[in-house]
Amino acid sequence: MGIIEPRGVRALYIPEDLAEPVEEYDLAVDAQGSCYDAARAIIKNLIQKVTVLDGTTDGKPAIDFLMDEEALYTGRNHNHRATLLMSKMKHSFAAGRFPGRTPDDPESAAEEAALWSESMRLVGPVLVIGADDRTCQWVSLPESTIVHAQHLLAQRVRQPGK
Repeated sequence: MGIIEPRGVRALYIPEDLAEPVEEYDLAVDAQGSCYDAARAIIKNLIQKVTVLDGTTDGKPAIDFLMDEEALYTGRNHNHRATLLMSKMKHSFAAGRFPGRTPDDPESAAEEAALWSESMRLVGPVLVIGADDRTCQWVSLPESTIVHAQHLLAQRVRQPGK
């Protein structure tokens, strides 16, 4: 794809089609430091953002899941992997297993994770990206978050007892 450039904003792309692989993307950044146009070229419509984890006071970025704002109404498919990853990220954070992050209130975080697991369904292609709350810009996902996400997704394909 023409939108992939070195030194862009690192994101994880999760297609809705289970036959397509999850991939790391470097999104091109424009003169204003925004990767919105590159993200929109992948999503192929207006972007809806769901913040899965907030940024931290010590500078760790928020984690946003970006998807097609109108996907539910235009016949896009449920993105099982993105929905599963979102749920597993919330649960790993609540359990204190998310890299470099621990909840201030584990009980509340666990309740929120359970609620999200029950009610959130992502549709269409999804980009997982970092967000800097101070600048309101999307930023690269930390490498530790990418590795953790890939580990959580890999757990999905393992079969019990094997």
